[in-house]
Amino acid sequence: MSGRNFADKLLILIHNLPHFDFRFNRLRHDTPFDIDPNGEYMQSLVVFCAFGLALALLFLLATVIVWVAQCCFAHRSNGPQRNSRKRIDRLSLALFVVSILCFSLMGACLFGNEIFNKSVQSSLDGLGHLNDGLRRAAIQTQKLNHSQWQLSEHVDELTILIERKSREHKNINQTQIREADALLTELSDKIDELKQQLTRTSIILFDTHFLDNTKRNAERIEFERWLLCLILQLIMCAVLFAGVIAFCRQSRKGAIIFSGLGLVIFLVSWLLFSAVFPLTVSHADFCSDGRTFLRSRLNDELLDLTNFYSECAPDEGLPPSLTLLSQLAKDQAGAEQRLGTLLARMFEKEKEIDKKENDKAFDSILQLTQSEIISSSKHLGALHFALQCGQLHKDVFTLRVGMCRHAFLGSVLISAGLFLLGLTLFVLLLLVAKSWYMFSRLPNDYLEVGEEDQFSPRIHDTMPDNIYDTNLFNPRARQHLSGGVDGGNNSDRMPNQNGGQQQPLLLGERQSWQQQMMTHNAAIASAPPATIGTSGGTLRGTLTRNGGLRVHSANYQQMNGAGGGGAVYGRFQEYGDA
Repeated sequence: MSGRNFADKLLILIHNLPHFDFRFNRLRHDTPFDIDPNGEYMQSLVVFCAFGLALALLFLLATVIVWVAQCCFAHRSNGPQRNSRKRIDRLSLALFVVSILCFSLMGACLFGNEIFNKSVQSSLDGLGHLNDGLRRAAIQTQKLNHSQWQLSEHVDELTILIERKSREHKNINQTQIREADALLTELSDKIDELKQQLTRTSIILFDTHFLDNTKRNAERIEFERWLLCLILQLIMCAVLFAGVIAFCRQSRKGAIIFSGLGLVIFLVSWLLFSAVFPLTVSHADFCSDGRTFLRSRLNDELLDLTNFYSECAPDEGLPPSLTLLSQLAKDQAGAEQRLGTLLARMFEKEKEIDKKENDKAFDSILQLTQSEIISSSKHLGALHFALQCGQLHKDVFTLRVGMCRHAFLGSVLISAGLFLLGLTLFVLLLLVAKSWYMFSRLPNDYLEVGEEDQFSPRIHDTMPDNIYDTNLFNPRARQHLSGGVDGGNNSDRMPNQNGGQQQPLLLGERQSWQQQMMTHNAAIASAPPATIGTSGGTLRGTLTRNGGLRVHSANYQQMNGAGGGGAVYGRFQEYGDA
């Protein structure tokens, strides 16, 4: 890549991070990228992973210490000051802001995951197109190589025929025979050299099994990595959202639930960081110094070929290794053309004199040689078209830029987001611990009473006047018992001693009877409830269920007058509504 941008500078910065083995010896700067499980480089990646886990344990220990201290010393503070509304509002606002920050960092991690996935997919597409181009070039190389073998056989046959004709026709110019022999030798040498170059090119082009396996395995691994990271991030978002909803109730139970769910997210985020950060470092090392690793899997010529395609201009042409093939093919075609002209001039007179089968065979072999050279030129042109810079430059450039720029930025974004998320969740756990004893226990949830609830009907919303005779001494109740405001009376509803209804009094005496009854009831209501004094003895009263008064005479005397002039009602007498 010609210029360095922010991604390249960041890649070099992470590549220069110190690497340590299990003995905590710093590795040399030129230590190559390697995937050997027993190598020093893999030990350095394990050390980076252990560093992330150590940070997680450190923050977890600090969280546990703060929580234990909160449980032990929370009750010592002043209750009203501790549970002040302003302090609760400030704490709720702080927790809300930290929660929003956590959601933002999770969104950044998801965005980095998508960037990494899209970049790797584009790189794998470029790798697939590169494999297809190399495969097409390999097929054309095979065809060109087969054509050269056929051409070599025709040249050998042509050499034998020329030697035989030179023996049969003594009048042929020997100088031309020697010149034809030199041209045949040159053509044969060019064919052999071209076959050697084609063999080397075939080895280069067919050595793509590592690229094929890399593409196939990378697609599967990348899909599993993307899906795992996506699911974990979504679960973390859902758990944090559930914790925020539980905390919004401002209850002690909700705060404890929020603490537990936040602790789960805290552990998951640090575990993810411990796994992603070493992969980010190895990504930077591979893009900065991965040529040694690739040389152990690919041949040098293929690496040089891909390096040429990544740096060449689209109209630059062919790589240097294929330029030699073009030159050999041109020399071969020129030698064959000169040979054909010479042979036609040598045997032109003999063809007019002697027409034999050998002459026909000579002409046939010469035509086959020319056709094979033409076929070789076609295959060589197809090979040049498949391997020219304009065909593969975009694919190789997409492969390198997608893997070592965009995908690396996505990896860095995931690592940074998880690290900041772990720190933010640590602050969140410290803040939520302060709300454990600020919020009191909430009562049971209120349930709305339905319209048809038999224990609380909506149709009886008014309070009755008299509930089990409790309003007997209320003046309004006495007025209701005595007939109401409109002059009505309740005499027709008063029971008699037999449990039936009394007959109404005469109309002429109705008003006087009502006045006497009201006076009598008022006197009874204003008297003490325990005993009622009379001239003849003592009356004891008892309230009835229907708002009346049951009185008891101790000496069976008349209740409405003195002496015995009146009629005795008996031992019991009831007043009011029965």
